[in-house]
Amino acid sequence: MVSASEAAEEYRAVLSDLSRNDKTQINLLTILAEDYASYSSEIVGVIEETLYKCSVPLKIVMLYVIDSIVKNVQITGGYRELFAKKIVDMIVHVFKEVDIS
Repeated sequence: MVSASEAAEEYRAVLSDLSRNDKTQINLLTILAEDYASYSSEIVGVIEETLYKCSVPLKIVMLYVIDSIVKNVQITGGYRELFAKKIVDMIVHVFKEVDIS
């Protein structure tokens, strides 16, 4: 079994490969989040950190990753509750950064 830091690093590595809105990659990230449900706090932290640091075009894609995890990993990990505490600030950040015109 991997440690929390190993799970976070692996998730970060896979997330860093996400370069566009790619359903296959988003599904992979969702499955990996489910596999690491016991480290959900660390996984949410990695996603949050990435969302704040990534390029503007990827910010919306990060929201798609969150959406997929919240919708598809409902039983294990408590992702819904963890993201609920952060989602307003994350969405506000994205909408301030993204040019919607």
